Amino acid sequence: EAILEPATRARKGHGTMPFAIPLAHVRNPRPVEARFGICRTRSLASTERRGSAEDEEDGMGRLDGRIALITGGTSGIGLATARLFAAEGARLVVCGSGRDGVRAAQEALGDGHLALVCDVASVPAIEAMMEAARARFGRLDIVFANAGITIYRPLADLTEADFDHMFAVNARGQFFTVQKAVPLMRQGG
Repeated sequence: EAILEPATRARKGHGTMPFAIPLAHVRNPRPVEARFGICRTRSLASTERRGSAEDEEDGMGRLDGRIALITGGTSGIGLATARLFAAEGARLVVCGSGRDGVRAAQEALGDGHLALVCDVASVPAIEAMMEAARARFGRLDIVFANAGITIYRPLADLTEADFDHMFAVNARGQFFTVQKAVPLMRQGG
């Protein structure tokens, strides 16, 4: 069980509501939590295990020993999350669709992590990514299915092929990423 501490903003006449910040602010140097209104998740087990100030000084991160998969982890929110997870001690598998972005993410994250090119619209590519994760780390503890695309054109100009491609990445890709990750996850992961 986890305790969620949602980031909220009071809006006049609307009480307190969750908020999202537009992607135009991705390159903002403020901390990722402030930029994106990320919910902080704290495991009850880790709260019990690390309840004192002495524990905070032992150098342990909240994600030490955890293996996290982040699709779309080579730019934007995905890369910011990858950096945050790495700072908290997680070992990462990140993927993106472009070789240059994957190469830059690997350099930014370092050798203890795995960055892969993966088109999440392709189930065989997702399966290959999972096999690479299994070969490198043996398991997954966290899956952040974050990959997504938008085609920026007027609605009237979008084609059936455009829609099918967006759906393949944004819906099918998310579903099959999680489906193929489940066998690599431990009970309670």
